[in-house]
Amino acid sequence: MPTGLLELTATLDPTQLWPSGSSDADTLKVVAREFRFRENDGAPFAVTHAFDQATVVGRVRRKVIDPLPNPSPASGEGQGVGVVTVRLQGVDAPELHYRPPALLPKAERSREQEQRYLQWNLEYRQYFAETATARLRSRLGNDALPCRVVTRVDEPDEPFDAYGRLVGEVLVKVGGEELNLNHWLLREGLAVATFYDSMTVEEIRACLAATREAQANQAGLWPQFKQRVTTFRWKTIYRGSTIEDRRSRTARARSSFLDPRFSDSGQVMMPKLFRRQAAWAVNRRAHMLTRGFATYLRQHPEPCAFTKEFLDAGGSVTNRYGMGQFVYSSGLVSFLPEWLIFIEADANVVGPSGERVSW
Repeated sequence: MPTGLLELTATLDPTQLWPSGSSDADTLKVVAREFRFRENDGAPFAVTHAFDQATVVGRVRRKVIDPLPNPSPASGEGQGVGVVTVRLQGVDAPELHYRPPALLPKAERSREQEQRYLQWNLEYRQYFAETATARLRSRLGNDALPCRVVTRVDEPDEPFDAYGRLVGEVLVKVGGEELNLNHWLLREGLAVATFYDSMTVEEIRACLAATREAQANQAGLWPQFKQRVTTFRWKTIYRGSTIEDRRSRTARARSSFLDPRFSDSGQVMMPKLFRRQAAWAVNRRAHMLTRGFATYLRQHPEPCAFTKEFLDAGGSVTNRYGMGQFVYSSGLVSFLPEWLIFIEADANVVGPSGERVSW
């Protein structure tokens, strides 16, 4: 288990969240001020510039720090200051806008497959996604807030996922107090706990405690949560944001989830399963596959372990499984989200010349 601690001091603008923006509840953009690292709890923090011009190489290539969209002297812009995308660790909120990837590369698709894929490749939404995001937006208010992103790591590669996002806990100053957004979302039932083997035992136990509190109180999504594969709803799509409504005709009628004609209430399953189901459904309609969903999951395994085994082993994976082993053709899902811990895909952080970075 890592003993080091990486801290990013930053500013969070709540207006990025739906419906005023397009961000959902578990992925946020922050304006970075300074990265600091310490080797252990007894060591002092030291500023690190390891990420100033660095790129994450995983399933995609992505700059760690993107340029500020509207730089100004007032922003404190300087070397290494810009926008960092953060994935809230241990948290998976219902999907607000998921666009499924094609199973076949474009060069291998027939004309019919390409046309059908484009026809059905929309941004699909889960029930409760709008509610969860709007609740977070309301909790944070309208003004930019100072925040810290913290994560236990030892090496510069470790804080980032395969999509180039910094993975950690987001601590926001609200009303003079520091609020852990990860734990708040779980306690309020606005997200489910989803673990990866990059997390420490202490981080997992804290998320489990918050999740059990929400389940005991039947808070948020839990009265709607189903431990089975729910019906895929083709018409339940992203309704846009107020920002997009001003510039896109396709989103102009979708901005308010308060409209009584549209409901955000219905059965909710694990977001990770919803993403797999959306990919399966769209690719099946595009004639890129014919098999059933349970078979699809087994043929595209999602490596995982049992959370209890991981914790009992002190933070080590002893036995590996595939998520599809626990999803049956009847639609039954034989686990709750927090019962499994997934294997984090590899990602490397390199400098401008392709060299591995160091603290």
